[in-house]
Amino acid sequence: HNVTRSKLNDYRQMQDQRAQQQIAALQQQLNDMNTQNTHDFKWRWQDDDGSYKAYKPDISSKLNKMHVGNSLSFVPTASSEWTYMVTKLSDSKAKQVNTSTNKERDIKRIKLEATTPGGMVLPDGEFYEADYDPLDDDEIKNRFFKTVSKSEYEIEEIEDVKDDKQSMTYEINLFHKCEKLKKPRTEVEKYLFHGSSYDILNVVVQNGFDRTYSTKAAYGKGTYFARDASYSASSRYSPPHIDGYQYMCLCKVIVGDSTRGSSSVEKVPLKSDKTEYDTLVDDTSNPSIFVVWRDYCAVPVYRIKFKRKI
Repeated sequence: HNVTRSKLNDYRQMQDQRAQQQIAALQQQLNDMNTQNTHDFKWRWQDDDGSYKAYKPDISSKLNKMHVGNSLSFVPTASSEWTYMVTKLSDSKAKQVNTSTNKERDIKRIKLEATTPGGMVLPDGEFYEADYDPLDDDEIKNRFFKTVSKSEYEIEEIEDVKDDKQSMTYEINLFHKCEKLKKPRTEVEKYLFHGSSYDILNVVVQNGFDRTYSTKAAYGKGTYFARDASYSASSRYSPPHIDGYQYMCLCKVIVGDSTRGSSSVEKVPLKSDKTEYDTLVDDTSNPSIFVVWRDYCAVPVYRIKFKRKI
């Protein structure tokens, strides 16, 4: 057991050293770019759950430069079937309309501090955009109760458990992934749930996710995350603690490019360009389970304390 623990400690030290090297390299890159502006304005559109999502940097830049009363038309991605028309209503508000369905969405402009947790400056890349909008308790509850019955469960507490060092390393990985895949943050990252025992979640909150917590199950070996809180709320994954409560984390996860997993998967499959997929999923057309196998590609953000009603 002592040999195993020593190897585990050596492995974690090696991962920390690698992460610090990545941080130092990117910091030098940022200094060379000389793009450390302390403030900027970003435009965001309101999703159905009430949260505001970032536009691609080029759309946000066009809105900043556009005169009030003018409109612009855009297609969000090359594969999208929708075209959107955005009309600037004032210096801080706009309206987005789906030209096919006529569905309208509110848009607002936010003044942002261009700094990651821990104080390191990360500029927007061609595709990456820093995330400055934390979820409030109502947004987290909406995500939880979207698949969990309010008549069966109640939330006792929502705790912000972000760690600066973990978040900084995660953001650097996300920066590189967005630029490599040429996709915006909204397509590369998801908020997902992870249920476990109180004791294990405590360790995850303190040390982050890494391969030492990997399990092999239905969709391959790795750390499992769920789109639906109802999955993680199962006592199989979130067993009640001695205090009678269950615990799960709402996490940011780099899902990147996904492929369907299976229990027989021993090695992550390769894409056509000979690079590895980022996650394994239960269903590529409508995934609800994501399996992450790399270190520092998920970070716990909020811990939810909940229990079944008597």
